[in-house]
Amino acid sequence: LPGYLARKLKDVRGVDDFQNRVMIEVVTSVIARTSEGFTVSGAENLHDVNGSFLAVTNHRDIVLDPALIQYAIKNEGLPCTQLCVGDNLLSTPLIEDLMRSHKTIKVLRGLKPREMYSSSLILSSYIRKSITSGESSVWIAQREGRTKNGLDATEQGLLKMFDLSGSGSFEQNFQELHIVPMSISYEYESCDSRKAREILLKKHNDGQYRKRPNEDLHSIMTGIRQQKGKIHLNFGKPLTHEEIYEAVTEESTKVQAVVDDRYQ
Repeated sequence: LPGYLARKLKDVRGVDDFQNRVMIEVVTSVIARTSEGFTVSGAENLHDVNGSFLAVTNHRDIVLDPALIQYAIKNEGLPCTQLCVGDNLLSTPLIEDLMRSHKTIKVLRGLKPREMYSSSLILSSYIRKSITSGESSVWIAQREGRTKNGLDATEQGLLKMFDLSGSGSFEQNFQELHIVPMSISYEYESCDSRKAREILLKKHNDGQYRKRPNEDLHSIMTGIRQQKGKIHLNFGKPLTHEEIYEAVTEESTKVQAVVDDRYQ
């Protein structure tokens, strides 16, 4: 393996070349060795986007989720996206170098409130600039950390972060991001036993769980090597103006209902 990689890397020139020469083969090998097939639906929706887009997906595996999504996007003849990755995952030089080879945007975690706001504003501005300028599409998971209980839900804080850098209304700010929802599923849940252990320990420790040293690295390697059964990725249709408007109207109605209730 070291000799194979050395030969491959010898002629690599840049990130795109690395993805084409090395990562496509790596992901193809992982699919062949550890799954019963990888299927994709809705790929035609990617071609309906006018320019760059913001891919928002569920999150089941640290590395494989974005790797398989990039693999599918590449197979559609489209350029790979930038990837938003928490700095807690860049725990070793090897992982950091690997992630940087995928156009990683480092997302800072564990900050104080004021620092978190500043960091979120910078991230929001960078994502918006990348998309509106047509420079690059961006991928981000719908929540911090992998889904442990199978219930995929988008964090409200993430939606607020998207809106931070906009100069228009909430509706306008979301429209110009060209959001494409995506969903990935594994027949056999990635790192299932590890996730079950974490849920159990949280129940016995007042909802708290402290990761062991190198636990993320072990989860990455387990996710890659573990048998996954059938894997499916669905590219949803880009959010329409009407859908965004309805979401804004519904949220406004909820806020008004709370206000009215307080005055009764």
